[in-house]
Amino acid sequence: MVTTKERPAKVDKIQSLILSHYNIFMCDGNKGGVGKSFFARALFHYLKSKKILIIGVEADPGSPDFKRILGGDIRVIEFVEDDSRIDSPNLLFELLEDQKHSVVNLRAACHRSFCKWIEAFDILSVLRQCDARMIKFFVTSGEFDSLASLQSSLSKFGGIIPHVIVKNMKYADWEYYEEHREIQALIKTHHCPVIELPKLPTRIASFQLQKRLSLAASLTYKGDRSKGERFGVVEKSAVSKFIKDFAVQMDSVWGQL
Repeated sequence: MVTTKERPAKVDKIQSLILSHYNIFMCDGNKGGVGKSFFARALFHYLKSKKILIIGVEADPGSPDFKRILGGDIRVIEFVEDDSRIDSPNLLFELLEDQKHSVVNLRAACHRSFCKWIEAFDILSVLRQCDARMIKFFVTSGEFDSLASLQSSLSKFGGIIPHVIVKNMKYADWEYYEEHREIQALIKTHHCPVIELPKLPTRIASFQLQKRLSLAASLTYKGDRSKGERFGVVEKSAVSKFIKDFAVQMDSVWGQL
């Protein structure tokens, strides 16, 4: 009998680009309601689909939708200015030591405490020592206060922490964003990839929050019609389309970082 050699598993190009470093993925927005935790859940699902060893980290304990929905082994940290607890985010480097990447859902308005942590522990030097990178996915609505937060982050860290600009397409008007000279100049100067967070129908996104359904769980959930729940094949199709569209956006990022 002729035996054949088993072919080695095909190496996914995108997976290789992601795994070129150990990664801390910061999901930022610095403003409530821009879709930051929704993006964090989508990113977590995407990385899982790429077979990345990933741990979710909830850094918004006051509104922990990320942890509530994903459950499981989600760690909790907090960025605070209180010196007695400023070391809470150091957990991220313990995860790196365990060869685990992390998706971090930041709370709104944590820019000052994030800056203080970076400076107090010389985090940028630690990243270099660990051959790791921190990437900020900054979710924006395109509105004034959202862009003001983005401008602060890019002005402070744009040259040293890679930023990916995430336009939440739940919001329809991007004229102010496109015409914001300072923002556009910063994006160009720091070579920031710009992607879109696809829109998931509001009813479906709200239902996921209500039922605490992850994207993966949404694909298999059976709505209880006796309770008036409408979550059948059409809703699952919308979720599946979102996952595919999101993956296309994310796949475009890694070669630009």
